[in-house]
Amino acid sequence: MRLHKEISRILIPILIFSLIMGTPVQAAGMAPASGNLVPPSNTGTSGNTEIPDTPDNTETSNPPSTEEPPKENEDGDDNPDTNVVDKTVLKEQIEIASALNKEDYTAESYEELEKALTAAKTVYESDLADEASVIEATDNLKKAISSLQLIITIDKSLLKGLIDQAELLIQDKNSYVTTSYESLTASLTLAKAVYGNENSDQTAVDNAANSLKTIIESMKFRAKDKTGLKQSINAALNIKGWLYTKSTYKKVTTALTSAQTIYNNIDAVQEEVNDQKAKLDKAVAGLKKDVQPYKISGNTYYYDIRAFGAVPNDKTSDKTAIQAALDKAGEDHKIVVTVYGGLYYIGSTLCIQSNTTIQMDSASTIRRSKTSVNMLKVTDAAHKTTPYYGYTLGHDITITGGTWDGGDISKTTVEKNLIYIGHSQNVTVSNTTIKNCYGTHALEFAGVINSTIKKCTFTGFRYAPDRFTAEAVQLDICDKDSSGAEWTPGYTMDGTTCKNITLSNNTFIDYPRGIGCHHVYSDGRNKNGANSGPYENITISKNKFKRSSASTQSLCSSGIFIMGAKKITISSNTVDRYAYGIWVKRSSGITLKNNKLKYNSNANIIYSGNTGVKDAIIKFTVTQDKYKTKTLKYTCPTIKKGYVKTAGKTYRFKKAASTHTAKLKKTIKRNQKMTFYGQDAKGNKFYRIYYTPKKSK
Repeated sequence: MRLHKEISRILIPILIFSLIMGTPVQAAGMAPASGNLVPPSNTGTSGNTEIPDTPDNTETSNPPSTEEPPKENEDGDDNPDTNVVDKTVLKEQIEIASALNKEDYTAESYEELEKALTAAKTVYESDLADEASVIEATDNLKKAISSLQLIITIDKSLLKGLIDQAELLIQDKNSYVTTSYESLTASLTLAKAVYGNENSDQTAVDNAANSLKTIIESMKFRAKDKTGLKQSINAALNIKGWLYTKSTYKKVTTALTSAQTIYNNIDAVQEEVNDQKAKLDKAVAGLKKDVQPYKISGNTYYYDIRAFGAVPNDKTSDKTAIQAALDKAGEDHKIVVTVYGGLYYIGSTLCIQSNTTIQMDSASTIRRSKTSVNMLKVTDAAHKTTPYYGYTLGHDITITGGTWDGGDISKTTVEKNLIYIGHSQNVTVSNTTIKNCYGTHALEFAGVINSTIKKCTFTGFRYAPDRFTAEAVQLDICDKDSSGAEWTPGYTMDGTTCKNITLSNNTFIDYPRGIGCHHVYSDGRNKNGANSGPYENITISKNKFKRSSASTQSLCSSGIFIMGAKKITISSNTVDRYAYGIWVKRSSGITLKNNKLKYNSNANIIYSGNTGVKDAIIKFTVTQDKYKTKTLKYTCPTIKKGYVKTAGKTYRFKKAASTHTAKLKKTIKRNQKMTFYGQDAKGNKFYRIYYTPKKSK
């Protein structure tokens, strides 16, 4: 009934307006009219009645309706009008939404549903809601329903049980391999984070549980019993490896290294321990004995090179046999390699290691058949010389007796040291002859400390075209010059110098220089640490340096030439017929005493550029020997007493003077021999033979 009244309230003004404007309007429930709309006549006559124009807007009453009054429905409402909006779908959605349980959904999504549901109910209950409003409310409600987020119940019981299990395991940290323990703690941390996160879904929970379960099942226990492995290691360590063949003992050392690694690894598992013990035991069981020492004295083992296949005097190379004997050396024992009577040839360099003595009898000789190689040098067990620094390459090495023969050097053009010792300590070379060297050193100490050369003979030098300064024994520094040229090729260039070296009772024959050094830092600095710097604490005593023939008169340069030394003692040496006896240059802490400087044509002693000693050239120099006169004048700096003998007479002087004058008994003749002798305050003795000119000057 309300709807009918509302429609009438809306339509009547429209109808009146249409009549005024002359526009036909068909109202709901009214019969269509042809032409102008005219209210029906009270008389019921047909026809059109013209409505006169009126100057005023005269209100016209509605014509009476010919329709029956509307019937009311059972609810008391008017019958539904044909234009009423259909709310059936909206009602269904409202019912669906109303039936949902708030506790099943997230608060945020359910809050949106409640908003949409409230709005939908408002539209549904409104008589004025149009179709668009109904559709919008329906769609919004559908969307809110579809957007609901269920609160899913997550099953975390398995994850919780695994977390509890892992918590117990981590309390026994020392029982597990470190990587296993770290993996467990990391997985446990992740699992606890997932478990404590209320937003974790079931997939995340399951993944965390599976990961933690996998880690727990794969946990590795540290080995609990290493006793057997330790026993096998100790047994292997007590094996004297040099008594067995290299190949079989190498297997033992390889297995031993692996076994020690496993034993020392706190994370080793029992299977690894058992496996390494088995491998080490197998290697030990496979050992085969090698050539045995003919003598054992304490921790020293004696080997005869002939037992390794060396055959004297057969002119074939014995290098392999001798080297096999030398390779019996080791850090935990000493060896003596004996070389008995005969001539043994080598075609390549012999390598000597720490704790080794080469002991040759007086009748034995090792001869080089290939002159382009060193005869002997210090190396490690792998025959390598680098990288070793300081004095760490070799130690406790002795070379004694016999002869080291550089071979036929008459045609060679390659200069190679015969014996070459570098980066080593406690080296002794004694009672041996080293001969036949072309253009370079018979023996070189390159960065050597606490070592001795004694009672040796150096001879048989062949001069190279440009090598008139080669020393029989060279002391050198392991370094290189500014151009990059190496002073000690083959050894590490770290600046290691020679210290605490004693050279005594040796004989040097026809070498350009007997003992010397010709490399020194230009600024005298200590370079590259404590092992660098000048040669230090060098003792040269009781040695003999001599020129044996006139053919080497111009070639034998200096008996001793020392440059760049600190604390050097040169005493009781005899230098005979070398051009220069002793020459000390750019050094400090110098002691020269009790030396015999005999017949040195250019100078007996030269000091130049030293600290604590003035520059000087010490020799007898004749300044006046005029023919047929009786006055002889000469100089001899620092010489405090001495004499000159000539023509059967001796003329002595008892103190130093800038010039000495001898009044001779007889007049001076041509080519007259004069023998000078003198001694300085430190007991050095000076000799010179002088001949007056054969012709007038």
